[in-house]
Amino acid sequence: MSIIFKKRLLIALVLPTAGIYYAQSTKDSLEKSKSIDEVMLVGRNLSQTAKERKTPVAVSTIKAAEIQEKLGNREFPEIMKSTPSVYVTKVGGGFGDSRINMRGFDGANIAVIINGQPVNDMQGGTVYWSNWTGLADIASNIQIQRGLGASKFVVPSVGGTINIVTKATDSEQKAMIKAEAGNDNYSRVSAMYSSGLKNKWGTTVLLSRWQGDGYINGTKGEGYSWFFSTGFKPNEKHAFNLIATGAPQVHDTRRSSATGANVATLQQFETYGRRYNPQTGMLNGSSFNLAPNFYHKPIASLNWDWNINDALKLSTVVYGSWGRGGGGTGLNGSIKNANGQTMNFMNYGQGGDGTINWDMIYRYNRGGLVTDYNGNSFQKSTFTAPTGSPADHNGQYVSTLNGTSGIVRKQSINSHDWYGAIADLNYKKNNWTFNGGIDLKTYKGALYDIVTDMLGSDALYIPNTVNAPKGSYVDQTVKPEPLTKLNNAQKVSIYNEGLVKWAGMYGMVEYSSEKLSASVQASVSEQYYKRIDYMLYTPGNQETKWYHKTGYIVKGGANYNIDQHHNVFFNTGVISRQPLFNALFPSNQNIYNDAKNERIFSVELGYGFKSRYVDVNINAYRTQWDDRFISRTFNAGAADVANFSQLKLGNAYFYNALNVGQVHQGVELEAKARPLSNLRLRGMLSLGNWKYKGNANFNIMDVQSNQEVSGATGIINIKDLKVGDAAQTTASIGADYNITKAFSIDANWEYYDKLYAQFNPINFLTEAAREKGIVKLPSYHLFDVGATYKFIIDQKKSLTLRANVYNLFNKYYISELSSNIFAGDKIANGPDAGKTYQEAGRVYQGVADGNTGFLGFGRTWSVAATFRF
Repeated sequence: MSIIFKKRLLIALVLPTAGIYYAQSTKDSLEKSKSIDEVMLVGRNLSQTAKERKTPVAVSTIKAAEIQEKLGNREFPEIMKSTPSVYVTKVGGGFGDSRINMRGFDGANIAVIINGQPVNDMQGGTVYWSNWTGLADIASNIQIQRGLGASKFVVPSVGGTINIVTKATDSEQKAMIKAEAGNDNYSRVSAMYSSGLKNKWGTTVLLSRWQGDGYINGTKGEGYSWFFSTGFKPNEKHAFNLIATGAPQVHDTRRSSATGANVATLQQFETYGRRYNPQTGMLNGSSFNLAPNFYHKPIASLNWDWNINDALKLSTVVYGSWGRGGGGTGLNGSIKNANGQTMNFMNYGQGGDGTINWDMIYRYNRGGLVTDYNGNSFQKSTFTAPTGSPADHNGQYVSTLNGTSGIVRKQSINSHDWYGAIADLNYKKNNWTFNGGIDLKTYKGALYDIVTDMLGSDALYIPNTVNAPKGSYVDQTVKPEPLTKLNNAQKVSIYNEGLVKWAGMYGMVEYSSEKLSASVQASVSEQYYKRIDYMLYTPGNQETKWYHKTGYIVKGGANYNIDQHHNVFFNTGVISRQPLFNALFPSNQNIYNDAKNERIFSVELGYGFKSRYVDVNINAYRTQWDDRFISRTFNAGAADVANFSQLKLGNAYFYNALNVGQVHQGVELEAKARPLSNLRLRGMLSLGNWKYKGNANFNIMDVQSNQEVSGATGIINIKDLKVGDAAQTTASIGADYNITKAFSIDANWEYYDKLYAQFNPINFLTEAAREKGIVKLPSYHLFDVGATYKFIIDQKKSLTLRANVYNLFNKYYISELSSNIFAGDKIANGPDAGKTYQEAGRVYQGVADGNTGFLGFGRTWSVAATFRF
């Protein structure tokens, strides 16, 4: 990056959360940029930041200015979607429900690190972005490290690493107030204050609140974000920083996994519009949602940097995370009449809006006579408890739910406590650096179901369980809202805990000169697992023993700077990754499945060109993922018994795919250009080829006995099938143009192609299914624009106005499919039964409209005003 461009960039940008104010002159800019290095950003060795033309990885960096100005009211991962091989969708569209894929790997295979602290869930590996809505306010930069990444920690990412560094304690006194507004009644107010470094102490505090109705019908939400950092620097040898942040929130959802959820088909989107939500409706005059999400996951870390001498440094962090809240499990129970007819409470009738008639359910639960949309009558009969059960509830018999007598809203709680410590010792002598450390953590997660709304019933009767053979009542509800107290909440159907302990150590040797940088690093970890179930087992039999798995990572690479313009790099590595907790206990029982470690091999080559006007990076990669474990639980139907006579009709089993393999390879190009002093261009292109490398074996296990069913084995026919759920071809072109020193405009175009439906490989049990293949979604383009105006009051004070419009041309597009129906498939039911979707004219953008999935958002907008002083 040229000095001239650095000066212009520093003059042009305002970084609100990092506290960098607009500079009036080039000299002031350079002086202030120097002071940034003096901010107490402790734990630098733990931040895992890749260095340009030194660290041999494919990396894209997003600065605070871009996050603050261009993210607006979108989801946090969406700021990363213009980087190579990244695919982001909003999924159902609730606040914070978005997901991200990198090089074709989902979020469970992408390491997310915040200030050196890994935050992927230790049971499922996932990251729920609704827990991190405050990152937009506090992130100082994001590095998207594709592939093996630069992390020294024992975080075996397959697709890549998202490394987020937040602001710490600022060295200067400053403050900020920001107000935002957007489509669908979105609003957000934020305030930040930094005391500056005084008497060796400094503190920074940020608070914000947001609310909105949601672009998707029935997805309103509200939440808060808070951030606190205090630093102490007694001398040049020691620096301490305490950082804590959290984002309590509640939002209604549109999910594909909740019990009782009706996932929208493309046909329904065509009928009811792209904002359609089949999981909402009206209850007693107010909007009511099937599966609201409410959660608070604060994290805190205490960092200590000790410069022992000029060559030796020790960085240490101890951290904790405490998650409390829940998501959408859905409905508990069902409603049937004496004729065995199931109530149709979905308003699909003439002139209906396709939503849930919650009032009908409520009237039924209160004992009223109701007639559903199919014309069937339903009325709850007087409840008679089984002999010997606790029927006398609060001194009276009550009309409760039992079997098919009614429905309540049930939700799943995930509460966890997570503690960890990392110590990193760094020794540098001449051109050599020796680095090593330990990584320790312990995790305890509790999963249980609660009732959040009785929907008119007096209580929920739970039939006999192993710990309550006479049955029990649930008459308490928990309100889904931020900071909900869950202590002593009554459990409904599941209650178990997962315990994970982790001990790892790592080491790295690095050589670095002006021309050559090379490193080799290795890490090993031991992971321990235990499961406790309080619902399915009697006391004394509730805990499993501790099981353990060993994993390791070996990787290395080199970067060679040919001259001041050209450089080349390569990296390679192998990972033996321990299975996730859910793979070791796949049946939600205390039954251990001795799954093998997954094996990952990756190799990558890259080239970079850097000049005064143009920066170009191009790289090619190949990642092979073997011994992937996939499981699917099912109740044996007639077709299953016909295929495997050993199965018993109606019994519970699960398919185990034992050795699924995938190959992800591709080419990535990223470029930036500065043809004029006031014009900056950027672009990227990624061409991927992600597929299953061969067929896999499967067996069938009996859920109750955890024994393999003899002879129930076979082949999963997935060879050469494309990996679904993420676009394999992506492209982007963007421009930032400064019309004046105060006024700038920007635009960004994105293109997505070779996007296939998501699918479970276990469904492909025949060669005919494999030959049929996977549904390919239509390609699509998106176009975003924005404008910024900055009023400079003085050296300390400024007012910045920002406006964004996303999907400017209101493009209709399918962002993901959760089914795999072809236009040539025959329709099973309804007036078009026997015809193919193509023959019946039932296609949506060329895709059979019987498929379930989600459409992307239409045109949205946001505006913001930021005052710094």
